[in-house]
Parts: sequence; C-alpha cells; structure tokens
Amino acid sequence: MDQNVVSMLEQLIKTQQKTLAVLEQLVETQHQLTHLLKELTKTPSTTDSVAATPSTEQLNPPDDNLWQNLQKRIKERITSPSYEAWFKPTQFAGIKGNTLIIRVPNALTADWLTSRYKNMVEELLMEVSSNITEVKFFPKSYEGRFQIIR
Repeated sequence: MDQNVVSMLEQLIKTQQKTLAVLEQLVETQHQLTHLLKELTKTPSTTDSVAATPSTEQLNPPDDNLWQNLQKRIKERITSPSYEAWFKPTQFAGIKGNTLIIRVPNALTADWLTSRYKNMVEELLMEVSSNITEVKFFPKSYEGRFQIIR
C-alpha cells in the first residue's frame, strides 16, 4: 500500500476516535441535562427531601436582618458566582422553633443548598444567633404550605 494512503487512513482513524470521544461526552451531558430537567419540573411530594414540613406549619415572622446578615457572611465565604447562582435568588420565609426557613426557586436549588451549603450556613447562623441553630431550604412551589404569623 502507498505510504500516503496509510497515513491518510491513520489520520481518519484518529479523527474517528476523537469524534467518538466527543459523542460520548455529548451523551453524558445529555443524560445530566435530562436529569436536571426532571428535577426542575418535578412536582413536589411529601417524599421529597425538602418536604419535611407539613402543610399547616406556621412560621414566626422573621427579623429580616438575620437573613441579610447571614447572607453577607455567606458571600464572604464562597465565590461570587456561587453566591449569585445559589444564594442571591433566596428569600427569607420565617422561623419555626429554632429553624430558619429559606424560600428558594425550586426543588433542585433546595437539594443543592442542603447538600452543599447547609452545614456552612448553620455554622454561620450560630455566629449571628444564639437561638436559631438550623436552616431548611424550601422551594417556592411550597408557598401555600406555610402560614407566616404576623
């Protein structure tokens, strides 16, 4: 076989291998996006990790300064993009017993904040409050499940 033909075939094989690797990455990305889409569109149920509070919960009205102070401390501890993505869209919902209730955009955000940041937030919470020691993140879709006491 001509050396040029062999060289061209070798290049073709390398190109096909690179293409295959890119396709495998695309398939993995598609699986991840499909999972995220399912999480974002999932209807909350009482079996969700964020659904630990019954629909009749009454929350004491918060001192808004508590969450604002806590957010300032969080902003100092994490990167700006992480803060903007995960904490900026949150809202103070209230206080139930010794638990700070934070409203988040969706169940995915609630799960992410719980799994990645809950311990840090509770650590910071103990620095700003002596009687509030726990934080829970609930998606906005749980809006009607809490009644804030004014």
